[in-house]
Amino acid sequence: MISVVLPCYNAQKHISETLTILEDFFPRNFKAYELICVNDGSSDKTVEEIEKYIKLHSDTRARLVSYEKNMGKGYAVQQGILASEGEYIVFVDADLPVTTSCFSKMINILKSSADVVLADRREGKDAYENAGLIRRFVSFCGYILCRIVLGIKIRDTQAGFKGFRREAALLMAGKQTMKRFSFDIEYIYISLLNNLEIKQLSVVYENDTENSSVHVFRDIFRSVADIFKIRSHKREYLKK
Repeated sequence: MISVVLPCYNAQKHISETLTILEDFFPRNFKAYELICVNDGSSDKTVEEIEKYIKLHSDTRARLVSYEKNMGKGYAVQQGILASEGEYIVFVDADLPVTTSCFSKMINILKSSADVVLADRREGKDAYENAGLIRRFVSFCGYILCRIVLGIKIRDTQAGFKGFRREAALLMAGKQTMKRFSFDIEYIYISLLNNLEIKQLSVVYENDTENSSVHVFRDIFRSVADIFKIRSHKREYLKK
């Protein structure tokens, strides 16, 4: 089974369309799948939209995990992983920034040669992201810091599209301490420390720039502090 985790925070605008696209794609390409929508304390009508979609589609494979307090994207992904049943687990942003063909490519890599697959918006002939210069500069600075402090040489750590074999996903979710955006870095660091096989997949990535919950300068300061916190947990991340 393929489990797709959709962390949702104020995703009222696009969650129904995303579910429609995914439920058109997955039955034609995979025998068994589930779509886990994790409502991360949204203040809009995200929950109502998901519940409405599930009610209107009797054959849907979508289900809802929800809690009232906003805890952060990392926490939402963690809860989705822990609620999942699939052998392969993919998480993707609720605005669906990649094409459905990317799911097939990612899952094929997981099945054949990897424990972890990371979407790559930076390198490769197919890589692209509709991000401005400031966001790209901040991302580059984050890459340099991760490389120096954590030894992570992967250029793109933050793309909202990643896949895991189940054992790898449960390892990371079980040892996770970061609740917000730095959880991506934490997952990669845990993977490297435990010698998991990591592959990258070049993608065309379309951000929903109008409704993004990312605040570049505020979040970069948080990320710097988080990177040092992640390093301090090095021993705890090792598989026992």
